[in-house]
Amino acid sequence: MSTFNEVLLIGHLGQNPEIFRIGNKPPFAKLQLATNKRWEKDGKQYERTDWHTVLFPARLVNVAEKHLKKGSKILIKGELQTRKWQDKEGKQHLATVISSHHFRFLDKANKEALNIPIEDVETTNEDIALEEAEIPF
Repeated sequence: MSTFNEVLLIGHLGQNPEIFRIGNKPPFAKLQLATNKRWEKDGKQYERTDWHTVLFPARLVNVAEKHLKKGSKILIKGELQTRKWQDKEGKQHLATVISSHHFRFLDKANKEALNIPIEDVETTNEDIALEEAEIPF
């Protein structure tokens, strides 16, 4: 039986994208995306913010670096990945990230970014070079 792993989020960036270059590997971008949930219970308003670590492969780095900034509203599409690594002290770490293969600008104020062709903000599995062993988070 097949399985399915796809994530679709709309949120705001909590900081400017971080661009990483490890050795001679293609660069990748790391973003922190905030999503909010609001609800009412017993006449009281509640809100919760969740933070998601999103990784963009090399194909999306230039567009992200040029057009995304803290506060940008975007839609991302990708898959959940669990990454394990060991720090310099030998301690094991585990993190769940979203490896994104598509995003869309949702800020109407950023008219230049809204006109970027879809092929510049979308990638395929073949373009994604985010190997677990290469990324320490």
